[in-house]
Amino acid sequence: METVIFVAVILLLSIGTYSRNRLWNDEIGLWIDCVKKSPGKARPYINLAVAYFNAGAYDQSLESNQKAIQIDPKSGQAYYNLGLVYQKRGELTKAIAMEKMALAVDPTLDLPYYSLGGFYFENGQYEESEKAYQTYLKIYPYFPEVHNLLAIVYASQKKFDQAVTELNGRLELIQPCPCPHQPGANLLA
Repeated sequence: METVIFVAVILLLSIGTYSRNRLWNDEIGLWIDCVKKSPGKARPYINLAVAYFNAGAYDQSLESNQKAIQIDPKSGQAYYNLGLVYQKRGELTKAIAMEKMALAVDPTLDLPYYSLGGFYFENGQYEESEKAYQTYLKIYPYFPEVHNLLAIVYASQKKFDQAVTELNGRLELIQPCPCPHQPGANLLA
């Protein structure tokens, strides 16, 4: 009798584990489940919004981010995500406003500067794009892609010398570092 009960318990636990593990195969389903279990927390809504965004479901992503902000108005990540959603929807003015709001509520964020650089560029606001990328590079000076984007911004403003300088700086970033075991390395430097 004990063996039958033991087998039944193991079978029930296995079925429960199997059904729970199916959620891990679907990012949206996983975060919907988390939202159901923690409806008063912003983080599950933010993660659900990212899952919807990655799936191209921008309206649902918008709603989930707005719910996260309703729960936690100081959620810079939700504002940042909203900026990305608005950009995908072609609403650049709203996208820029959301990235600025993300920085206002959480000045420790850095990705809004990167996004703002792109949004401003897309909107033809080259000087603002330049400022945003320069701010990002103050945080991450060794990010070659941003140097490349900044060079494009400079070229769009016909600042060709600055564009070339930026591209040369980018090339220096992707060059291998001279180490003592490499031929031609200056050992006295």
